[in-house]
Amino acid sequence: MEENWYPAENEYDPGITKEQWKEFVTDRNIFTEDSLIAFACIQKSTLATCTDMAEEFGRTKNFYNNAIWKTGEKVYELADCPLSLRSDETERFWSICCLGRKLQNGRIEFKIRPELEEAFDETGVLKGIEVMENENRNYYVISPNVWNDNNFDYLLDYMIQNHCVLMGWQTDNPKGKLFSNLKTGDCIVVALRRSWKFNYYFIGTLYSDSIEEYDDAQKRSLENFTLLEDKNCDFLKTWSAAGSSQIPAIAKIDKIKNPEIISAINDILNGESIMPDNSLADNLTELLKHTHNLVLHGAPGTGKTFLAKEIAKKMGCSQNEIGFVQFHPSYDYTDFVEGLRPKNQSGGEIGFERKDGIFKEFCKRALLAMNVSSVSDNFEQVWEKVVDYLNEKDFMDIPLLTGKSTFRVELNENGDGLATRTYENGDYKKGEWIQGKSKFYNKEQLYNIYKGLPGIPSRGHDNYRKAVIEYWKKNFGLVDYSVKEKSESESVKPFVFIIDEINRGELSKIFGELFFCIDPGYRGKNGMIKTQYQNLIEKGDEFYDGFFIPENVYIIGAMNDIDRSVDTMDFAFRRRFAFKEIKASENLGMLDELGEIADKAKARLKKLNEEISKITELSSPSSYHIGGAYFLKLNDFEGDSNERFQKLWNYHLEGLLKEYLRGTENAEENFAKLEKAYFLNKNEEESKDFS
Repeated sequence: MEENWYPAENEYDPGITKEQWKEFVTDRNIFTEDSLIAFACIQKSTLATCTDMAEEFGRTKNFYNNAIWKTGEKVYELADCPLSLRSDETERFWSICCLGRKLQNGRIEFKIRPELEEAFDETGVLKGIEVMENENRNYYVISPNVWNDNNFDYLLDYMIQNHCVLMGWQTDNPKGKLFSNLKTGDCIVVALRRSWKFNYYFIGTLYSDSIEEYDDAQKRSLENFTLLEDKNCDFLKTWSAAGSSQIPAIAKIDKIKNPEIISAINDILNGESIMPDNSLADNLTELLKHTHNLVLHGAPGTGKTFLAKEIAKKMGCSQNEIGFVQFHPSYDYTDFVEGLRPKNQSGGEIGFERKDGIFKEFCKRALLAMNVSSVSDNFEQVWEKVVDYLNEKDFMDIPLLTGKSTFRVELNENGDGLATRTYENGDYKKGEWIQGKSKFYNKEQLYNIYKGLPGIPSRGHDNYRKAVIEYWKKNFGLVDYSVKEKSESESVKPFVFIIDEINRGELSKIFGELFFCIDPGYRGKNGMIKTQYQNLIEKGDEFYDGFFIPENVYIIGAMNDIDRSVDTMDFAFRRRFAFKEIKASENLGMLDELGEIADKAKARLKKLNEEISKITELSSPSSYHIGGAYFLKLNDFEGDSNERFQKLWNYHLEGLLKEYLRGTENAEENFAKLEKAYFLNKNEEESKDFS
C-alpha cells in the first residue's frame, strides 16, 4: 500500500509564496542548470523517483537526489524558512521544494510543491529544458506522408505551426506501433523524398509519451523544435537508409554506425550553428552593416534572393524580423508605404480607410523591437476563441462596467468585429434585427482599448468596448497588456527587408518622399518626413508626428542585370545603395545539393559561361551568364545523369539562349558554340577545378 504524500500540510509548510519562488527560480545561483533539469524531469517522468528518472532519462540517481537536496538547502539559507525534520532530528531539505511518498518497492516518489509548480509555469524557466541525456536518447527519421504528396504541404504547415509530428500508420501496423512506443526525449528528424531530392524539414524531441489523434493519424508533440531550412543537412547524406529510393515512414539512426550524424543533430538541438561556410555571405553581411542599404545584381539564377535571405540570417534575424516583397510594374506607394483601402461599413455600404503598406508595417515592428524588451499580449488568441464561441452560441451577454445591467453582442456581418443589435419587442431572433439601430465595435477598436488607447478618436461607445475587454479577461483568459521597456544594456535586434526584382517597379512612384529618409545618414527621427496621408493618421500611432525608418532597419534589393527596366533606375536611388554584382562563379555552393552530379553540373556551367563571355555581340556578356539556380532544376528530372542534363537543355536552356541571341549577328554560329560547350566531353566533365 502506498503512503500519502508527506510532510502533511498541517505538519510542515516552508511558508514560501509563489512570488518568492518566482524570484528564486530565475536566480541561477539557486536553481542551477542541473536543478532545472531535475525538476523538469519530475514534471515529465512517468514515475518521479530518482531511480526511475535515471532509467527513463539517463544520468545517475544521485544526480536527481543531489540536485533536489542542494536546491532546498540554498533556498533554506536565503529564505530563512522553517525546516522539516525526521524523527532522528536530521534535516529533510528536499521537502522545501517537494512532497514525497514511499512506494511499495521502497523508493520515494517526488512531486513539486504547488506554489513552486505555479512559479515554474508563470516564469517558463522549464520550457525547452532538455530532460533526456544524449546517451539515453534514440534518433529517428520520420517521413510523415500520411496520405500522399498532394497533401503533404498542408500536413507540413500543420506540423510546423503546432510543433508536432504525425504518423499515418496506426498501432496495428509495425511502423505505427514503433511510433507509439517512442520515448519522451527521443529525437525526430522529419524528412521526405520529393522530386528525386531528399528534403529535411525540421527537428525536435518528443515532449511526452502521450499520443493524440489528428485526422486518422497519430500525433506526438515536440519541444526543442528547430526548422532545418537554414541548416546545412549534408551530414544526413551518409545515413544508410537515405540511399534508398524513398525515406521510410520511420527509421532509427544507428548511433554506433553514425556518430557524426548524431553529433550534428545534437549541435542543432543545442542551438549551435552548422550553416555552410559561405565567405561571400559573410562579406556581404559586413557590407550591409556599414551601408544599411544593399543591392545584389547580376545574371539571372545566380542565387541573389537566396543569398539575401542568408545575409538576413547571418545578421541574426528570425523569420519575424525578415520582410519580403517582390516589385512589379503595377506596384505603387499605396502598397508599399500607405494608402486608402476599401472597407465594408454598416448597412452594406463601402467606405475607405487609411491602411499601412507592407514596409511601414515592417518599420513599426522594428521600432517596437528597439524600445521594448517584451510584450504581454494574447489578444489575437482570445479573439479567435471569441469568434469560435459566437459562431457556436450566436451571442454573449456582457455586464456593463457599472454592473447594473448587461448588453448583448454578436459577430458583425463581416465577422471582423462585434455588434449590439436591436430586435422587435426586444425578442432575439437570429438574423432578424432592425437595420440602422446597431452599435458596432470592430476588432481594431477593441484592440486599441486593450492597449489603453481610445477605441476611436471621439471615444464614442468606448465604455461598451471596455466592458467587453473586462469580460474577456474574466472569462476568456485575456491577460493584462503590458510592455517591458528595453534596458540600455540590451542589444537591439536588426530587421532586414528584402525587395526582390527591385528594378521592375517604378521606384519614384513606390518610394515617393521616402527617398529622403531611406538614406543611411537619415535613419531614425533625424530623417522624419510627412507622408502623403499624414493628416489621416490617428493619435497613438507610432508615426503620428511623421514617418521615419528606424536605425535597426536594413534593406536588401535583388535584381537581374539583363532585365530591360534596369536602365530606368533612378540615380537618386542608386546613390543611396551599395551595389554588389553576384557572378555565377561566386555562388556555386548551391549546386552541392545535386549530390553525385554536382561536380558535373559545375563543370558544364563553367564551360557554358566561358563561351558566353566570348560572344562580343552581347553587351556586357556576364549579365547573360547562366546561374546555378537553372541547374538545380536537374532535381526535377528522372533518369541517369546524361538524360537529366539533356532534359535541362531541352526544356530550360535552349530556348533561353536562343532568346539571348535573337537579333544579333552570327546568332546560329554562336548558338552552336554554346551547345557544344554545354555538352562537354568526358575529360572536361571530370575536371574538378571550379574556381
